[in-house]
Amino acid sequence: MEPVSAQGNRHLLAYIWRRTSASPHCYGQSHYDGTGLHISPQLHSTVPVLVRAKNAWVAQMERIPPDERTQDDMRETFEACMLQAESEISSLIR
Repeated sequence: MEPVSAQGNRHLLAYIWRRTSASPHCYGQSHYDGTGLHISPQLHSTVPVLVRAKNAWVAQMERIPPDERTQDDMRETFEACMLQAESEISSLIR
């Protein structure tokens, strides 16, 4: 069975992919100009919020015995963590 931390990383990458596919600059802007990747201060402040939310999800899941975790509970809890993160992010980028 895949560790919860690895599942959290996968879920977060998929979440960011879906969000940025729909709205490419929803977390800030970045560009590569041949000298390196440059990220906006906005992006620099929003991504850690998502990572903290993912880590909170991992911590919650690790408190539940593996045989008691359901896919629905895991998904709903992840969505709740991301909703909280998005709320925090919206206050950062106003």
